[in-house]
Amino acid sequence: MESKADSAASGYTTREIYCDNGEGKIYGVAYIADESRKTPLVILSHGLSANHNSLVLYAETLAENGYSAYVFDFPNGSNPSLSNKSGTETTKMSVMTEAEALKAVVKAAKNWEFADSEKIFLLGESQGGLVSSIVACDEPENVAGLMLLYPAFNIPQEVRQSYETLDDVPETYNFNGWIEVGKVYAEDVWDLDIYDKLSRYNGRVLIVHGDSDSIVDVSYAERAAETLPDCELHIIKGSDHGFRGDAFNEAVRYILEYLS
Repeated sequence: MESKADSAASGYTTREIYCDNGEGKIYGVAYIADESRKTPLVILSHGLSANHNSLVLYAETLAENGYSAYVFDFPNGSNPSLSNKSGTETTKMSVMTEAEALKAVVKAAKNWEFADSEKIFLLGESQGGLVSSIVACDEPENVAGLMLLYPAFNIPQEVRQSYETLDDVPETYNFNGWIEVGKVYAEDVWDLDIYDKLSRYNGRVLIVHGDSDSIVDVSYAERAAETLPDCELHIIKGSDHGFRGDAFNEAVRYILEYLS
């Protein structure tokens, strides 16, 4: 179930951990800030067609600053060109299957000896941000806080704009040129009103979004910030979908300030 590797030079250790997910397993890597005590844990959820590697830099930075982190592969949620040790049948994946997978990770994390079970935070990018939001709204008692990087709150609208009715959705299709999905992908978000869910979530939320995002317009984050009872929104000027260089450093600063 687990294997361990030392990263002593960086002050943290890493450990491969598989989480139970019904009949399957979810693969991930924990970045453990301190093996000798329980620390707050941040569970990081990658975006559509990516894998756990897309958030490793955030996990490393969190661990270096005293917060344990866990990055994982959503079952069937990665582009076939990328490794995914949790499953590769992309036509079985949807926002809701990913939400169930994240709930399974949260459940498992509560029993990890290095994690403070009362301080489990969710951090999601793009579709992982939408998924993390759903889980936080569904299980607020299990989530200490929510951090979202360019969350893809536009997905339900994108799906509905592609087809007039659910009956028109084929059994498999390519979603926005990113990944081959099944009809379940559309079915599971067709009636989703994420803003209604967010309006009833009372936890603290951090959203960081770029004002030049070409995939998820910043207006979706602005609407979420207006909807959420307790939200801190930071807009990074000139940044597109995904933070690199100075934008990454700025996002990390907001994350660490939020956690502190």
